[in-house]
Amino acid sequence: MTEQPARPTAPPPREASDVQTGFRQLSLETYLWSNRDKYTEAALASAAEAAGYAPEEVAAAAQVVATRRADEAAARPVRARARRYVLVAYGLTWLIFAFLFLRPEPPDSGFYRGSGPAALGVLAFMLFITLLLALAWVGSRRPSAAQAEGALGVMLAVPFVLLVIVAGLCVTTTRPLIFGPG
Repeated sequence: MTEQPARPTAPPPREASDVQTGFRQLSLETYLWSNRDKYTEAALASAAEAAGYAPEEVAAAAQVVATRRADEAAARPVRARARRYVLVAYGLTWLIFAFLFLRPEPPDSGFYRGSGPAALGVLAFMLFITLLLALAWVGSRRPSAAQAEGALGVMLAVPFVLLVIVAGLCVTTTRPLIFGPG
């Protein structure tokens, strides 16, 4: 096992002639971001300066990291609320279809013949797949702190479009099961 160094070591900067300045700054930002929870900002800054980065570069990269932290903190409750809304919507949709497919007196239809549980199983599988996609979408959204509250609608757009597509296809394909012949 290796011991963690007492001081972080920053990646050595390359000369501006070798690499664009933007890449150099991005490299420093990535370094500061990936070590933000392991070391103090002062330790990271001194290691970066010792590796040859200018204090202005370190300050600019530290500002970017601080902004990303603020954005992350502002977006966290919005993502949590969006996840709850998605879970409730998908759960209610499944419950409504469960009631329609498993009701005690099915519609007078030659199509029914006990196929409600099978249709509910297919729906549950499809809802589960789209729920995973919806939760992945919500989790991948990274709004800025200024846009965090307005981002809820964007976070919910794709999950609800997926839900409407799956529920609509279910209603269309199982119409005789739900409403009877006609």
